[in-house]
Amino acid sequence: KLLVDVEETILFAEGICREEDGPKAYLGALESDKSRLKKIREAESFAAMQEGFSGLSWESLARNRDKTVSEEKIKLVKELREEWKKTVSTIREDYFFASAEELQKDMCGAKTNMGVLAKLVKEFSAAYTQKKQSKNMIDFGDMEHYALQILTEEVDGEYLPSPAAKEYQEKLSADFQKFCLNLEKKGVQILENNVKIYSDTARASARGTLTLAETIGSKHLTAKKELPSSDAKDTQQEGN
Repeated sequence: KLLVDVEETILFAEGICREEDGPKAYLGALESDKSRLKKIREAESFAAMQEGFSGLSWESLARNRDKTVSEEKIKLVKELREEWKKTVSTIREDYFFASAEELQKDMCGAKTNMGVLAKLVKEFSAAYTQKKQSKNMIDFGDMEHYALQILTEEVDGEYLPSPAAKEYQEKLSADFQKFCLNLEKKGVQILENNVKIYSDTARASARGTLTLAETIGSKHLTAKKELPSSDAKDTQQEGN
């Protein structure tokens, strides 16, 4: 994803270079950057990507002899290039600082320590939960876990919505349909409705866009209308 973002930045910089007063002399170096990074991104293994990063070098920008080129655009392209070079350097230092064999050896060496740490965490969690239960106490994290237990059920090792979650989602969908009917009764035409109901461990909400057209006699032909709080918290509506 980071390399894709870098490639998009390079395309943007190339667009600046191709403008009438853009630094076209830089296009060669930018095309070289894009080609080399694309080759790394499309590598089929970690080892191939690591090899690509280790051998990566940057072509120097050609001298710009055209006096009609905008100094502002020259500066902008150079700044953009320094930005993606720093991003690539960070990727190389954070993820490809060693070979795949060396990383695998380090992970295998940490297996024992990680096993002990996991055991301690599980024992602490059990003791902490027992202590809170003895005092009839819960914290916010407990509320999320209990909600998860209510809204999900494990089937063949996979967590699926529970009957309670499905019932809640059906209620929200019905409430939203009533809201849409009320809009239509008021003379508001729904041109497009891609609102969907989403649920997670903490809440359920409606998200999407309603495109509305009010009657000609309305005071505001275009208006943003809030959905009922029981239906959605993060819903955008647009009207035409």
